[in-house]
Amino acid sequence: MPRPLAVTGGVLFCTLWILGLLPRAALLPMIGCAAVLCAVVLCVRALRRKGLLLHVCAVILAGCVLFYVYDRFVYLPVAALDGKTVRVTASLADLPQQNGDGFRTTLRTDSVDDAPMRCRIALFTDEAPALTCRQTVTFRARLYASSEPGSSGVWLRAFEMDEPEYAGRTDFFGSMLSVRQYVIETLLQRMPGANGAVLAAMLTGNERVIPADLYARMRDCGIVHIFAVSGLHLSVFSMLLYRFLERRRAPRLLVVLPSAALTFLLMAVTGFSYSCVRAGIMLFMMLFGRCFLWRSDAYNALGASLLVMGIIDPFCAGNVGLQLSVLGTLGVVLASPIVERRVEALRVRPRFLRKPVVLIVSALLVSTCIHILTLPVVVTAFGRVSLVSPLANACLLFAAQWAMIAAAAALLLTAIPAFAVLSKPLLFGAGLLAKYCVTISDVFGRLPFAAVRADYAGLRFWIAGTLIVASAAILLRGSAIRKAAICSAVSLSILVSGLAFHAWNLRDLARITVLDTGNASAVLLQSRGRTALIGCGNKRTPSLVRQYADRIDLFVVPRDRETECGAAAALAGAVPCAEIWTPQRTRTLEPLFFHTDPIVTTRGTRIVGDAELTFDSEAQAVFLRIYGRTALLVFAPGCDLRKIPRAWLDADVLVSRSDIPPALEAENYAAVLLARDARQGALPQNGALTAVTAGNGDIYLDVRKDGAIGFGRGDSDA
Repeated sequence: MPRPLAVTGGVLFCTLWILGLLPRAALLPMIGCAAVLCAVVLCVRALRRKGLLLHVCAVILAGCVLFYVYDRFVYLPVAALDGKTVRVTASLADLPQQNGDGFRTTLRTDSVDDAPMRCRIALFTDEAPALTCRQTVTFRARLYASSEPGSSGVWLRAFEMDEPEYAGRTDFFGSMLSVRQYVIETLLQRMPGANGAVLAAMLTGNERVIPADLYARMRDCGIVHIFAVSGLHLSVFSMLLYRFLERRRAPRLLVVLPSAALTFLLMAVTGFSYSCVRAGIMLFMMLFGRCFLWRSDAYNALGASLLVMGIIDPFCAGNVGLQLSVLGTLGVVLASPIVERRVEALRVRPRFLRKPVVLIVSALLVSTCIHILTLPVVVTAFGRVSLVSPLANACLLFAAQWAMIAAAAALLLTAIPAFAVLSKPLLFGAGLLAKYCVTISDVFGRLPFAAVRADYAGLRFWIAGTLIVASAAILLRGSAIRKAAICSAVSLSILVSGLAFHAWNLRDLARITVLDTGNASAVLLQSRGRTALIGCGNKRTPSLVRQYADRIDLFVVPRDRETECGAAAALAGAVPCAEIWTPQRTRTLEPLFFHTDPIVTTRGTRIVGDAELTFDSEAQAVFLRIYGRTALLVFAPGCDLRKIPRAWLDADVLVSRSDIPPALEAENYAAVLLARDARQGALPQNGALTAVTAGNGDIYLDVRKDGAIGFGRGDSDA
């Protein structure tokens, strides 16, 4: 059978991914269906002779059984802790991370109520816990479990810790976490600002140290994968050591073992993330294959890594980072022969330009192939597509590699006092390369169509066009390879052109929509394909939001009143929310915290497309700046006008619930928008534009780039 490991690992991974999308009640029927399918193949002689078909059926059955066993005996015992107050003994699984005004810490448990149990807990606290990498903590907390096992491996949450007791502990994972902390702190101390943060993220995979606005531009450029430690990072360091030892003519085993040990240490420092483990297994197979003269096949190595990871953790198949890593690796493998042929055909004059031209062409071809293969996951998971990703990656690929090498070498020299002075020129060079990466992301990220939103209508158009092109290719005569290449090119052009037209259509328009949710606050801001939701009143809100957006970039929960947060948890479950702000954790908001990671903050500012949104929970108001126009959203009753800045009160547009506060005068605003039900008072007759929802449909206000304001009413039917 050709490439048996590739077939086994690929089929198992796809099976586990599909099972992760199904409800738990469907697991046993899926096992029955897989068993029946295997029996049919075994009984029918014509099918039985096709060994590949029998092999695939057996792997599907094994995957179903594996997923069911893992769900029954690993996840369900953890889920049984939901709502219980228990005593937990745990240690750090990752460094504490800033989460709005508080902190989020991931813990790895040793025991729960003195019974051995291995799981992870996301702990949310107002202050960073006094827990170091070489300690354990025993505390009491009320635990909350996710309703379905997610692919992140964190299924429990806790808010604050009671009666903490700390004890010393020394283990391998704690030591590796200390190394990770040393790398981040040293780089940020020696190189404050964005450059040091970028280098720290490259070496450790901790992208949270990067400023939010810079990370958003890098995401639009499609280059954030350089912060997810995987094949690029491991191969840079392990192969650098391998080549160095090989050129010193060391014995084959003494070349492979140090390289494999370095690979394992890098995996440990990054916390054994899914993408890093996948890359590490492939490198192990390649290294030991060279040691024992095996023929290393990239497809089999990729399949073997997926097989091992699927057996260890069947839920890993649903992890978006791992999916992108797998498809990206597959793109590199598929692109390699194409790149070799194209590079050989290049004729560059003068000759000294051949090497840089070859590097640029190779990087561009590889990044394009990766971009095409990862496109389905990117579209469905993030709802946005970067149109400049291949070019940006081609410009950054080699700079990122040398920046990592220089930064790692500088850190090693810094740890040795006698050679610490030699680290300065290396850090200077790494800083210049990091500055180059930041500059490239700024240049590409600020382009008008750097990234566009993949809305549902655009996806349907893309799928329909692709099916038509594929059908035409089947009917027409010609080479299968040539038709496949043409179909891929046409399909990609349909997607890119459709998304570009969608972005161009929204280029100079921002829309504020007051949803018709009755006497409740729910305001939608849309600009350049970005969406923010402010308030989430009642059970109608999720269905109303889905009429306008398939994804929320920022969800602001202004306070814990039912009129602003009544459907917060339901909406977060119905519409993907990239970021959630809330001023506090209260009993009313507990359902939102069970299954999401809101940022607890009393004040914050975020750029949404071309609009600037500022939230102040003390004043209970939100202020928007759009194309020279301003809008004030007040949450009455309860807002404190004395705490609202004067510049906010002088806004052009006023949005409120029920009615505007008595101290504000409607005639001072160019437009007044109110959300209330039909039983309340008559429409106030002041203000240039004044409107209420009152069951008559959503109200939208368009602000164009020249500052012109347009008004309209949408359909409130869900």
